[in-house]
Amino acid sequence: MEKAKALSVWKSGVKQAWSDIAIEDVDVRIDNGADVSTLNVKEPQLEVGAQLQVAAQVKLGRLSPDDVAVEIYHGRVDSAGNIENGRVEKMTYQENGGTDGVSLFAGAIPCSISGRHGFALRIMPRHADLVEPYEPGLILWESADHS
Repeated sequence: MEKAKALSVWKSGVKQAWSDIAIEDVDVRIDNGADVSTLNVKEPQLEVGAQLQVAAQVKLGRLSPDDVAVEIYHGRVDSAGNIENGRVEKMTYQENGGTDGVSLFAGAIPCSISGRHGFALRIMPRHADLVEPYEPGLILWESADHS
């Protein structure tokens, strides 16, 4: 019963603190094996075999990096600009930014096929005892367009 009580207390705390979190900044770079260059968002060009490296500064407020899963949701983009059959790449906690509870997370998207692709960052609650991450009904999507 202790695990259930602890999970309930955690869920309550996360729900109260959820409005504190924000994706403050996103840095995107192309790694083609030879060099790393900054992505030209207006005319993004990646070659198959390259990787898109994504770093995000996330304001966690009262939450810790262990309370959240920061993820890159990506896939092919349809004619309306929606990601079809998206996949998820988990971002890993790198370091505390030192100010206002901002933490750095990093991840990468492999460029394995050609075509128009897009991505968005999302933050979800994370706890070992959650049956599924959608259980608390909380999710924060990045608002910027990177297609």
